[in-house]
Amino acid sequence: MIQLFVNRERELDFLNRKYSENSSQMIVLYGKRRIGKTELIKKFIEDKDGAYILCTNDSTEENIKEMKDKFAALTEKEYFRDIDVSSFYSLYKYLSAAQLL
Repeated sequence: MIQLFVNRERELDFLNRKYSENSSQMIVLYGKRRIGKTELIKKFIEDKDGAYILCTNDSTEENIKEMKDKFAALTEKEYFRDIDVSSFYSLYKYLSAAQLL
C-alpha cells in the first residue's frame, strides 16, 4: 500500500519550529489509529539526524535494547549497546550526558 502524506503541513511546521529551538524537548504524539502519526514523524526526521523507535508490547528490556541499538547507530557510539540500564529514564540520562540531545 502506498502511504500518502496529506494535510499534515501544520503539524510538520510545528515540529520543525520546535526542532529549531535551542533547547531539549520531548513532544508526545498521540491520536487514533491510522491517522498518519507514524508518517508524520518519518517525514519530519527524513532530513535530520534522528531515529524512529516504535515501542511494542514486548518487555521493557526488549524495548530498551531496541532503543540502545538505535542510539548506537544514530551516534556511531557502540557503547550504547553495552550500557546496563533497566529504565528508559536511565538510558536517556546516558544519551543526554553524551550531549547529543
